[in-house]
Amino acid sequence: MARRTTPVFLLAAGTALATSWSIPAAAQDQSADVPAPEGTGAVSQAAGDPSDDGTVQAIVVTAQRRSQNLQDVPISIQSISAEQLSDRGNVSVTDLVDLVPGLVFPRSIGGGAPYLRGIGNVTVVGGENAVAFYIDGVFLQRTSSNLMSFNNIERVEVLKGPQGTLFGRNAVGGLIHVITREPSQTPELEVSLGYGSYNEFTANLFATGGLTDNLAASVAVNLMSRSDGWGLNVGTGHEIFDGQSVGVQSKFLLTDASGRFSVLTNVIHNEQESDDGAVIALVPGTYSPGNLLQNIGQHTINNPAFDPQTSSVQTIASVKAEYEFDWATVSNLLAYEQGSMELAMNLTPAPVIMSAAVTPLFYYLTGSDRTWSNELQLQSTSGSRLQWVVGAFYMSHRDTNDNSLFGTNTGIGNYPARTFTVEDAGNSIKSYAVYGQTTYPVLPATNLTLGARYSIDEKNLYLLKTFYNAAGLPLFTQDQYTFANANPPVDPSKRWSSATWRIALDHQFTPEIMGYIAFNTGFKAGQFSTLNPNNPAADPEHVTAYTAGFKSELLDRRVRLNVEVFYNDYRDLQLKVLLNPNSTAPFTYNAAAGETKGVDAELEAVLAPGFTLSGAISYLDAKYTDFKNAPCFRILPTGGIGPLGTGNCDLSGARMIRSPELTYNLALRYEHDLANGQELSFQVGDSYNSGFYWDPDALFEQEAYHNVTASASWTSSDRRYRIAIWGKNLADAEIWTNAQEAVPYLSYYPGQPRTFGATFTYHH
Repeated sequence: MARRTTPVFLLAAGTALATSWSIPAAAQDQSADVPAPEGTGAVSQAAGDPSDDGTVQAIVVTAQRRSQNLQDVPISIQSISAEQLSDRGNVSVTDLVDLVPGLVFPRSIGGGAPYLRGIGNVTVVGGENAVAFYIDGVFLQRTSSNLMSFNNIERVEVLKGPQGTLFGRNAVGGLIHVITREPSQTPELEVSLGYGSYNEFTANLFATGGLTDNLAASVAVNLMSRSDGWGLNVGTGHEIFDGQSVGVQSKFLLTDASGRFSVLTNVIHNEQESDDGAVIALVPGTYSPGNLLQNIGQHTINNPAFDPQTSSVQTIASVKAEYEFDWATVSNLLAYEQGSMELAMNLTPAPVIMSAAVTPLFYYLTGSDRTWSNELQLQSTSGSRLQWVVGAFYMSHRDTNDNSLFGTNTGIGNYPARTFTVEDAGNSIKSYAVYGQTTYPVLPATNLTLGARYSIDEKNLYLLKTFYNAAGLPLFTQDQYTFANANPPVDPSKRWSSATWRIALDHQFTPEIMGYIAFNTGFKAGQFSTLNPNNPAADPEHVTAYTAGFKSELLDRRVRLNVEVFYNDYRDLQLKVLLNPNSTAPFTYNAAAGETKGVDAELEAVLAPGFTLSGAISYLDAKYTDFKNAPCFRILPTGGIGPLGTGNCDLSGARMIRSPELTYNLALRYEHDLANGQELSFQVGDSYNSGFYWDPDALFEQEAYHNVTASASWTSSDRRYRIAIWGKNLADAEIWTNAQEAVPYLSYYPGQPRTFGATFTYHH
C-alpha cells in the first residue's frame, strides 16, 4: 500500500491559507446565561470553563433538538468544550474516553466501535454502532478518528442512555454529537502549529467572515504528520505506528434580510493513514500452540513481509434550509457521506515467523460506503408554552468490501498462497422513520415530556466469494443466494420495524435544583455477518431504560452537581465470535439478554478565584441475564486457546464485555492573571478505568489503568497569542485499543504510549 507524502498537506494548507485572505473569520461571543437560538453560531460554554464572576458557566445544549440550558434537560449529558479538547493537545474521537466516564471506544479496521453504559457493537466492518455518532446534525454510519482534531469545534455533546425518539436508529446506548462553529459576519482568524513526540507535527486553521451582507463563510483545516512511529517491525527494520491525516471543512451561511430564512452548506473531507487497528500482538503471558509465537513487546512485531497499514478517506456534505414562521420553524437537512478504506495486515500475532512450521495469515481489504439522508422537521417557536417537534427521516446506505486471505494454502517460501477473495460483499440499507415529541408544563414547576418514533429498516446482503486451491486456481464461487438452503437458511433480504417511546417528568424544586424521572426505549437495526454470510442475520437489539436524577447549581452557582441513576433492560444483544483459526470471518449472533444499571455523576466547582475542579464518575453493573449457549474457550496446556468442553457454556450472570465497573475523570485547572494582563493556565487530569473483559468468557481483560494528562499555557494580554505545552498518558499505562479471541490466539491491538507536545496559537 503506497503512503501519501507531504505534498497533499502543502496543497491543503495552501488552499486554506489562500481562502483565509478572502474569507475573514468570525468571533462568536454570546452570553451563555441565555440559550443561543438555533443557527446563530453562538458559542456555548461547557464544563470546565470558568466564568469571569467566579461562578460555573451556563451550558447550552441541543439534546432535545432545540437550544436549552443543560440544567433544564432531563437527560444525562456531558458537554465537552473546545478548551477542554485543546488542553489535551492533538485529539481524536477516541480521546473522549478520558473525558466521559462510562464510555469505552475500541478501535479496529475501518473505524471505532463505542460502548456507553455497557451497550455497544463489536463488529466494525459490516456492523453498525449502538452509540450513534453525529456531526452538525448529520448521522454517520462510520466514524473517522480525526473528526475531532479540527480547531473549529464548538462543543461535543455525549447523551447517555437510549435516544430512540428524537435520534432513532442505533442510539440504544446513547449518542455522540460533534458540533462545529457556524460562519459569522464578524471577521476572525485562528492559526495553530504544534510539535510533539515521535516527530509529530500538527497545523490548524480557522477563518470566517462575511462575503456579502447576507452571506458568511468559514474554512477549517487540520493537518497531522507523525514521521517517527512509537513501535518497530523487526522483520523489516521499519518503525510502525506512524501516520498522517488531513481534514478540511468549509461552511457557507446565507440569510435573508428578515432573518427568517437561512441556508447552511457544510462540507467536510478527511484523509488519514496509520497503523491503527492493523498491528496485532499476542496477549502477554500467552503463547501459540507449540510455543512458536510469543509476545516480544507491546509495540514490537516481527513481520518480514510488509508493514501493516490502514488508510481511509471520508467526505461529508450537507445542506440545511430553515424558515421561521410566526408559529413554528421548518427545517430540512439533506446530507451525503461517502468513504473508502484500505487495510493490509498480518492476522498471525507478533512475531509472525518463528519457524518453518508457522504459516502466516495475510489479510488485505478494501471497503467503501455511501449514504444519503434527509430529515424534515417542524418545531415550535422558542417562546411557546407547549414545546413540540415533529419530523420524518430517510436514509439510503450501501457499503461494500473486497478482501483476500492468504495463508491457509502453502505457497512459495514465507508467502502463502491465496485462500479466497471476496468481491462486493456488503449491505444495502433503506431506513424510514417518523417521530414527534412534546413538552408541556402540567404544573407551574412541573413538565411532562412525551415522545414516540416509528422506524422501518430494510437490509439486503450482497456477496461474491471465490475459493482457491493450493495452486492458486479457483475452486468454486458463492453469492448471497448460495446459503438459502443452509441449515438454518439465510435470507439475504430482511425487514425490521420498531416503535420507540419516551416519557419524562421533571420538577423544578428550587431555582437551582431540578429533579426528573424518565422512561425510554431504543432500537438498533439487525445486521448480516458480511464477512461470514453463511450465518443468518442477527435480530435487532432493543433497550428499555428507566432513569431518575437531579441537576443542581449550589453555593451561589459555584458548584454544579448532576446525578443520574439508570437501569437498562437490554435484549437480543449482538455479539460476534471467530471460531476458525484459518478464517477472518467472524459472524454476529444474538446473545439473549442482559441488564446494565448504575449511577453517573458530574461535578464542577469553583474552589477559589482561578481554581476550578471538574470531574465525573460512572459506576456500572452490567451482566448477562440469559446467555445459555455462549461460546467458551480455554488456554490449552500446549499453547493457544481452544473450545472449553463442547465449546458452549452458560454465561448467565457473567459480566458483560467492555463494561468497566468504575470509571472517572478529575481535572484541576488554575488560571492566573499577571499584572500586565497576560494569563497563565495550568491543568492536570486523571482518567481511571477499573478494567473490563474483551470477550464474554472472560479469558483475558484490559487491566485497570490511570491516564494522567497535564498542560500549561501562556496567553498574551491582547489574547492574540497562546503557547501551550501538554503531556498525555504520563504514567505510560498500557491501554489497548482492541482485543479479541481468534482461535488459536489471544490477540490485542496496542495503544499509544506517553507523549508530550507544544502548541502555538495566533488568534485575531
